[in-house]
Amino acid sequence: MNNVSLIGNLTRDPELKYLPSNNTPVVNYAIAVTNFFKKDDDGKPTADFINCVTFGKAAESLATYMKKGCKLGITGRIQVRRWQDQEGRNRYATEIITNSVDFLTFPKEDMGKSYPQESEDDLPF
Repeated sequence: MNNVSLIGNLTRDPELKYLPSNNTPVVNYAIAVTNFFKKDDDGKPTADFINCVTFGKAAESLATYMKKGCKLGITGRIQVRRWQDQEGRNRYATEIITNSVDFLTFPKEDMGKSYPQESEDDLPF
């Protein structure tokens, strides 16, 4: 079984890209996940920085609405990629391929904004 659930903060603004093979939206990003078991020299919890990849509509939403520092809840699976660098050495990258991304906080500048909501008059039934 390969299931991962994490809550952490974006370490930078997400940047939307598209796969050249099929134009699928993709966002590569990292989240900082607090590690309460490992303390720094001042006794404060440290953080682990976890690389994540999100595809499709979720990637577009992530790039549109989230910024550095926003808290996300993600679920997905661990993937390890292997390739050879220019010197012929094996290189590895471990990342989470997300199945779902939940926006737990929004950027501070968006906190006062109101978003359109449907009224009962807008409902089709």
